[in-house]
Amino acid sequence: MKFFGKYQLFYLSLQNKTNYWEIMRKKILTIIGLLMMLTAVEAQVKQTLDEAFRHPSDDCKPIMIWQWMDGLISEEGITADLEAYAEAGIGGVQQFLVGGPDQVQVKDTTKAVGTDEWKRLMRHAIRECSRLGLSFGTHNCPGWSSSAYPGIKPEYSMQKLVWNLDTLPDFYREIAVVAVPDADTVRLEDIIVLTPQMKLPQGSWRVFRFGHTTNGKTNESTAPWGGVGLEVDKMSREALDHYWQGYPQMLFDLVPEALGKTFKRLEIDSYEAGGQEWSTVLPDEFLKRRGYDILRWLPAIAGVTIESKQRTEQFRKDWQQTVSELFAENYYGYMSQLVHRHRGMTLLVQPYGTGSSRPFNPINTDLITRHVAKNDHICAEFWAKPDNWGWRDVPRVANAARKYRHERVWAEGFTCWPLHAWKDTPDDLKATADRAFCLGVNNLMLHAAAHNPWVGREPGMTFGYWGTWWTPGQTWWQNGAARQLFSYMARCQALLQRGRYVDDYHSKNGSLVVDGDSILWIRRQDGDADIYFVVNTKQMEQQITLTFQHRNRMPEIFHPEHATIEVAKAWLQADEQTQVRIHLNPREALFVVFRHHTDETGPGLELPAAKPLAGALELTGPWTVFFPDMEPMTMSELTPWNESDIPEVKYFSGTARYRIYVKNKKKRKLGQTYMLDLGEVRDMAKVYVDGQLCADLWRPPFRVDLSDVLDKGGHFIEIEVTNLWINRMIGDEQEPDDIEWSEPFHFSAATGQPAVGRFMTCVPEWLKEGQPRPSQGRKAVVSFKFYEKDAPLMRSGLIGPVKIIRE
Repeated sequence: MKFFGKYQLFYLSLQNKTNYWEIMRKKILTIIGLLMMLTAVEAQVKQTLDEAFRHPSDDCKPIMIWQWMDGLISEEGITADLEAYAEAGIGGVQQFLVGGPDQVQVKDTTKAVGTDEWKRLMRHAIRECSRLGLSFGTHNCPGWSSSAYPGIKPEYSMQKLVWNLDTLPDFYREIAVVAVPDADTVRLEDIIVLTPQMKLPQGSWRVFRFGHTTNGKTNESTAPWGGVGLEVDKMSREALDHYWQGYPQMLFDLVPEALGKTFKRLEIDSYEAGGQEWSTVLPDEFLKRRGYDILRWLPAIAGVTIESKQRTEQFRKDWQQTVSELFAENYYGYMSQLVHRHRGMTLLVQPYGTGSSRPFNPINTDLITRHVAKNDHICAEFWAKPDNWGWRDVPRVANAARKYRHERVWAEGFTCWPLHAWKDTPDDLKATADRAFCLGVNNLMLHAAAHNPWVGREPGMTFGYWGTWWTPGQTWWQNGAARQLFSYMARCQALLQRGRYVDDYHSKNGSLVVDGDSILWIRRQDGDADIYFVVNTKQMEQQITLTFQHRNRMPEIFHPEHATIEVAKAWLQADEQTQVRIHLNPREALFVVFRHHTDETGPGLELPAAKPLAGALELTGPWTVFFPDMEPMTMSELTPWNESDIPEVKYFSGTARYRIYVKNKKKRKLGQTYMLDLGEVRDMAKVYVDGQLCADLWRPPFRVDLSDVLDKGGHFIEIEVTNLWINRMIGDEQEPDDIEWSEPFHFSAATGQPAVGRFMTCVPEWLKEGQPRPSQGRKAVVSFKFYEKDAPLMRSGLIGPVKIIRE
């Protein structure tokens, strides 16, 4: 017998035990060395707290929900969108293919789902994400709920029970014929499941012929042209295999080299596909899980009371429990397995349902979260407006995620109804994000940015009447506030993704006691570091005292708006506690971090305060104001743009620049500061002194220290102010129209079903061909317009008073 390779080595080592154990010892040492090396590499890869905060990794950046609207897609638009996202600090996109009459009333069928042109554009999008360093994910089917595609055969679709039909449907499968004594309440032992040869005993019987057919549920209400089909059976793995080959596998075959690298996520959005009561697998699964035969209990579904009302109700609960388990295991769990057959791919899951489901809700958040893979992503959702939609379920989803070791909690965030269209500032959106962070969310997906096929037309395509619109066509995107906001989100997520959750402001006997009003907080622990995120929800300044159950560690303040880190200015250690006194600006959030040992007791709880000196200088004017495409104008005093008699100012949306000349007669003394206070600003401002950018103020307070630039002598102070889109949209309605619109759309989810706007009903040739628009006074291009000519204007501009305060 001959031995070769490792078998020969094994044989020889057995001939000499000393040699064998020496070989094994060397192998073990080699393995230990490799493990030590991998540990060292991992330690090098993991950023320090400071590095993660100041330079968040791509994984810490927010993700953009990217809606493709019913074939209205262009190659140049894809590139423009993605380049804008990357430049602004977005980490990736989560794509949805959207259609349906409540989302869009125009379409391009030449780019329908599954066509060669659609595949080409999908490949282009994924490859552009690779080029730009963006991650790519998409929903597992066209539309957003739940798993449907044209190729689904009726036998693989969601099933419903039917009985005693006069006419059988086109697709029908027999389950059983069941005879029940004709009585109000029947005993289980008297129920007979008939076979073809069986004859009923004498007596009065009710006979039920039970079968199943497709329940007909499709994704028609949300899917684009070419993507509409039956919803797959959520309890059958065989059915899901059939579905997988039709659509998800087609996606994965588009750019196979990008799978697990750029193309990373497949999503199951919140479940809206309604109830499913039957599947071919249900009889066997019910017997295995509940221990008794479901067939004899089928008459209970038809309204028969079996044994007793209590026992019949218990059967219904067992039926629902079995369906929920099969949904969790054979739909969500099996989808996760199919995704993970491709290395590096993950499933993104919203493990809850919205909308009605009959005869019962089949979705169980805990079961679903238990059955997906540990490295899959669990996702909640919250709304910007109404500000109570979605929020109640965020803690429940976060708790389920952490229970099954998903410390990263994703959220589809900032969804907004049409009654609040285009009204959010970056400051508003920051406050909404802070609220979500304190409920455990630490990976934001921004809802939503519709792909804009019309490059250079602003603000561009919208996701029907649903916001918030995170589009590069936003005024605050173009002035740089979007990058500021996204950087803020990334810094917050960089710390909130570290370590493990401990507790938050909802917790009983929480680890942080706050002496202050309207304060939210959450705590995480990362090794020896304790990380507290603290939020002032008031639109006014506060000084608060925080009491932590820590001692002998230095309190540090991490400011996520500015990426700065400092030791707390006012703190005190005593009685195994550390108290920290902090000043919070309106709606400000910051981190308090304990990580370094100290034997100091602290300087005390008095915060240093600057004292304003007498004689603050108010900059009353005259101001020279520069609006785009207008001659410079003079304002003798600051007034809101919307109150102007000049239409180009009254309806202006965008960025205008104010200029004033200031003469400083005194040389600044040592320790003295010059603080510029802009007063009221609607809605963002940048401050320049003699052409030098001194501050980019994307949210209140609109104050900036100019001590280093205001010397004795004369200076030009310039202030760029940016407002929102609404005034220009209203101004456009004073002009002749050059787009065809639908009749007013009524929003049924609001009291009184108000009219909220109009859909574009066809894409005009001038827009399709990139030509100048006929109505030259119109500026905004949108696919859904919300505002009529008599709608109220938004307060806009630099309103002041503007002062220089010596402190």
